[in-house]
Amino acid sequence: MIFFTKKNILFLSLFSIISFYSCDIINPDEDIPGYIQIDKITVENDPKSLNLTDVWINIDGNLLGVYELPAKFPVLSTGRHNIMVRAGIKVNGIAASRSFYPFFSSYQIDTVIQPETTIKLNPTIKYRDDINIVWSEDFEQNGTSLEETQNSDASITLVTSDVFDGNYSGGIFLNQNDSVFECKTIDPYILPNNCPVFLEMNYKNDNEFYVGLYIYTHTQVFQNPIIIINKSQEWNKIFIDMASTVNNYPDAIRFRVFIGEIKNNDVTNSEIYLDNLKLLY
Repeated sequence: MIFFTKKNILFLSLFSIISFYSCDIINPDEDIPGYIQIDKITVENDPKSLNLTDVWINIDGNLLGVYELPAKFPVLSTGRHNIMVRAGIKVNGIAASRSFYPFFSSYQIDTVIQPETTIKLNPTIKYRDDINIVWSEDFEQNGTSLEETQNSDASITLVTSDVFDGNYSGGIFLNQNDSVFECKTIDPYILPNNCPVFLEMNYKNDNEFYVGLYIYTHTQVFQNPIIIINKSQEWNKIFIDMASTVNNYPDAIRFRVFIGEIKNNDVTNSEIYLDNLKLLY
């Protein structure tokens, strides 16, 4: 026979209370999330646009997170909310330098997020109305807005053999007799300090090439390479940050974009194709 003293009863009571609450500690009630799924972002009037790699998501004005496309992610804030989607890029093609692209509008929707339910969004965005496209080249006109520099052995030509968009692209071909190509915009352009400035470019290449800016002050001309672009067997798109270079030259009055290639000794022939270049701020 078991006898219970007051001390035994007190101990058992405390043990029961602790056991009861420990169930909540070990298995606490958890909020059940809803989900948002975004497979891609479409750019209005530019449905073939490439390399929109991420989505930046705000819920009711607060940043929820950055997600690589295609994306499916949980949202604990169920109920009716405003969802804002911004297109993300790799600045200069560098995976560690991700940003939302400031020249695209955001996509916004008011919707109800329900637990265990997936909302599939298909955002369509466009270029903002307040941006300035100071130069564009799609190689669809007779001639181009690019001219070879005195350093160049070869020319940029209109080609139909490999085109990203439209009927023509710009082709650069170096053979065994050529070692250097370089061109620049025919016209100089005014670019502002302290605001985003980007060069967009579609390209396909079997040899590295470089991109930069000629900087003109009242007394000097500087040639500043910005980036070396690696080989790409398929058409790719890059968003090149020009603002850092522009800001380094506050006395500059004009700028020209330049593009060049130096053929390696182990390369006999090289091909570079360019399309849909835009300089904008």
